[in-house]
Amino acid sequence: MDRIELPQKFLDRMKNYLGAEYELFLKSYSLPAQKAVRVNNLKISVRDFVKIFNVTKKVEHDPFSFYTDEQKLGLSALHHAGLFYIQEPSATAPVNALDIIPGQIVVDVCAAPGGKSTQIAALLENKGLLVSNEKVQSRAMILASNIERMGIKNCVVTNMTVENLAEKLSGIADRLLVDAPCSGEGMFRKNPEATREWSEEHVRTCAKRQLSILLSCSDILKNGGIMVYSTCTFSREENEEVIEKFLSVRKDFSCEFTKRIYPHEGYGEGHFYAKLHKNGGGEHKIREISCNTHIYELLDEFWTQNFNDKLDMSRIFENHGTLWYLPEKMLKIQFVYAGVRLGEIVKQRFEPNHALYMSKKFDDMKKVVSYEPESRSVNAFLRGESFFENAVSGYCGVCAGKYPVGFGKVSEEVLKNHYPKGLRNLK
Repeated sequence: MDRIELPQKFLDRMKNYLGAEYELFLKSYSLPAQKAVRVNNLKISVRDFVKIFNVTKKVEHDPFSFYTDEQKLGLSALHHAGLFYIQEPSATAPVNALDIIPGQIVVDVCAAPGGKSTQIAALLENKGLLVSNEKVQSRAMILASNIERMGIKNCVVTNMTVENLAEKLSGIADRLLVDAPCSGEGMFRKNPEATREWSEEHVRTCAKRQLSILLSCSDILKNGGIMVYSTCTFSREENEEVIEKFLSVRKDFSCEFTKRIYPHEGYGEGHFYAKLHKNGGGEHKIREISCNTHIYELLDEFWTQNFNDKLDMSRIFENHGTLWYLPEKMLKIQFVYAGVRLGEIVKQRFEPNHALYMSKKFDDMKKVVSYEPESRSVNAFLRGESFFENAVSGYCGVCAGKYPVGFGKVSEEVLKNHYPKGLRNLK
């Protein structure tokens, strides 16, 4: 790998920061960026994952992550099944600093594309509530797709400005993650093109925006809660100075520690995070859920025919024909995705959604077809193909091994493919 051409003003600053370590830092840019996979413990245990994948070296600061040299992991059927998330190794550290306990309410303010949100959800173990916000609508839809793929049932995806989110959710969060947009200095090795966008002015602009985000969202946190602020950049202006300015305004917050991760330390790319505590807070509002009796009957009939578990009908929410299974701690807030999208009411019948089957386990389903994870059949399904299948007529889950990748509908021994067009694997 050729050394990346780094901006001279950036190098001068890093030499001043690092002193004797500067040459090691500089040398690291001649090495390839490290890659890792984080096991989705909502769907598979670490022990079972290691049996399937050729991974042995754990990421130091995360018990669910492993370094890997494997290529094209995103094309794997088991990636489509949501068994793992491809994540930069150092990016897992900030979430672990939140000290998440299952059952808590956690808000991820700048959540797309979803690496840290899906990590939070795994630590919550589908208990409590995760609110994942992204103000750019197209990125919010990518975020929702990743939440869906990972089989997360207790997440609400919102598409709001930070100011609007804070107004709606004042005092609700036990934990708050602010993974702020930044100048991206820590990702230069992974994304060399970012060096051409770097400037001192861009750093200052980012720092101003980051402080504004922190000040706007801090009231989301309840009394005694923990907030983690993180970036993937090195500049003091965007990191320590943002925290110092924030604390000078918000006297009800204190900083427990700050941490920097550098690429020459061998833990992945560059990251910074700070752990803060708050005194002060409020109460959240529970959403009112409503659904008519006729819709309950249509859904119950489908459910009885296809699944072994039971639905809590008090959590069914209908919106313009779409049925959602809302999280138990659902908030009164507008969303683009919430809980599990069960399906739609079409011409007086219930039609399931891909998200429903991604939220299930093999043993949950009464009707299922299973193929070897990287077989021709499962890859044909992921390409959207329909094919002959000697199975019981009607809807059925489709699995790679024992892990759902979607569903189809069998009629006259033909499995009609219902894998979403936007997700289809063209390998």
